[in-house]
Amino acid sequence: MAALGRLSQCGTLFFRNTTFIGSQSRGFHVTAILEKPKSKNVLVLLRSMSGSGCSIVKKRGRTDDKVVAILYDKRVGKHCVFREERRIKSLK
Repeated sequence: MAALGRLSQCGTLFFRNTTFIGSQSRGFHVTAILEKPKSKNVLVLLRSMSGSGCSIVKKRGRTDDKVVAILYDKRVGKHCVFREERRIKSLK
């Protein structure tokens, strides 16, 4: 048993990094696997390519390609190409 190192024995099975609660003879254990689920959508900042500095925040899928869209630029007063500059926040 000493040669197992960080392995804990529960019956005939071995568990790595297991925390035992209560007495070890009962053999009930808790394994902690805590991961945050990945979000499906992200908020992205779109910046106007006309050079006016106008920016718009849009939502897109996490695994989708970068956004390029033709939207209305308020500073120029006409439709321009907006390109994704950076991700702002993950959404659930």
